[in-house]
Amino acid sequence: MDEGIRIDDIAFEISPTGLVSLLDEKGLELKVNRLDLSISEAALNSLLERYTPADTAPAASVEGGQLTLTNSREGATSKIELGSPGLRLEVTGSGLRLRTETES
Repeated sequence: MDEGIRIDDIAFEISPTGLVSLLDEKGLELKVNRLDLSISEAALNSLLERYTPADTAPAASVEGGQLTLTNSREGATSKIELGSPGLRLEVTGSGLRLRTETES
């Protein structure tokens, strides 16, 4: 089986009301306390294809430790290369922070 999404570590809580909602298929209330998740290039592209507007053509590629995101729309192509060995997404007091990590 090809690797898609791998969860190496997770800790989460579901409240009693959240559990009832989940069992009744009325939603989910989940608090994630710790997460170590990996997603393959193929899985990322599948998510991009399914959850982006129909008039765009997003794609992701991973090569040589670099993530490249491209998007074509209305005759224009955008490309972002993330050439860092790691990225960290943090929740801050004012929003989200995405930063690169250096090799140790």
